[in-house]
Amino acid sequence: MSIHLTGEEYRELCNNYAGYCKHCDDITTEDGVEPDVEDYECPVCNNYSLMGIEEAFLQGFIFINSMK
Repeated sequence: MSIHLTGEEYRELCNNYAGYCKHCDDITTEDGVEPDVEDYECPVCNNYSLMGIEEAFLQGFIFINSMK
């Protein structure tokens, strides 16, 4: 699955060191996730599938909605 965000939402998540879990699709700011981490433990599902929000964007799990 993929997550669609506005540019503003994405910037806010980046500023808050958010993480994205590719297993449960949770976005968390709980522990301050570094932008480039991969396979950390997710605080929601406890799988080792949490990545930094920027890394999730680069790998195609997050899409930025453009306004036209």
